[in-house]
Amino acid sequence: MSEKVDGDYYRHECNRCDYIWYSTKSDPKTCASKKCKSPYWNKKRVR
Repeated sequence: MSEKVDGDYYRHECNRCDYIWYSTKSDPKTCASKKCKSPYWNKKRVR
């Protein structure tokens, strides 16, 4: 989930590892966590 915050920054939260990070990209390709790096960070997990 990405939402725009202060200025040109976006707040991202990984749906896989719950890592939160800020970047200037609105839709990064992978999670920024060094352990996770999941390309599905913004997709809901199907069980």
